[in-house]
Amino acid sequence: MNRFDRVLGMGLALALILLGVTACDSETEAKEEVVNISGSDPRAILAPGKAGVLSGTTLLVPRVPNTFHVYSVPEFAGVENPGEAGIGTSIGYNPGERVFLPINVNLGMEELGSYSITLTLQNPAAIQIVDVDGSVPYLPISYPSQYQAAEGFETQPVVSIGNTVTTISAASASAEPTTGRVNLAYVTVDILEPGPLPPAGAVITFTLDSLQTPGDDDICAILTGGCTTFDGIVIENFRIQ
Repeated sequence: MNRFDRVLGMGLALALILLGVTACDSETEAKEEVVNISGSDPRAILAPGKAGVLSGTTLLVPRVPNTFHVYSVPEFAGVENPGEAGIGTSIGYNPGERVFLPINVNLGMEELGSYSITLTLQNPAAIQIVDVDGSVPYLPISYPSQYQAAEGFETQPVVSIGNTVTTISAASASAEPTTGRVNLAYVTVDILEPGPLPPAGAVITFTLDSLQTPGDDDICAILTGGCTTFDGIVIENFRIQ
């Protein structure tokens, strides 16, 4: 079992708590079904843009279409639409533990030549970035409906890690095109002791500084809807409601 499988932890156990939706006199009524998972320590890494709405110690996961779903990586890449990019979210991990958060992007039909990203920690006393790796090659092989190969971006990118700000950049080292929905990198984050994390989680602000074709054209400017970015959150306590 490699580390990217381990980061899933017991994410699938979260799916045991569901909200079924039933019709009642032309109104939609939520019905909660709770399955006892006491004695377990549910946790998961969520895909970029799939963190839901965080408020206090509550994680509200979006309904698609009639059930709450937990979008755990690597099975789900997130970033469904061209121009979407972001970093994943961790839920349920505790101070003293390490998490691995994906950076994914949807390029649409455009070919990626290079990228530059800035990650800013809003709570540097609670979490710290310790490493950044390149794209994970097995993802498009194991989950072809979710990922295409990030050709030339598998090696470690150029990284500068500071206490608050981390910059990541890379240029393709391959003649093969990189298009569609891809994993660009994985970010290693330590949750610092003694804790606790802020009740609403520690935010990692994701800034897409550049996303360029091999000819140095701005992909965000080419795409009809431009680019949309998703921040990540490291949150310890949560519930699905």
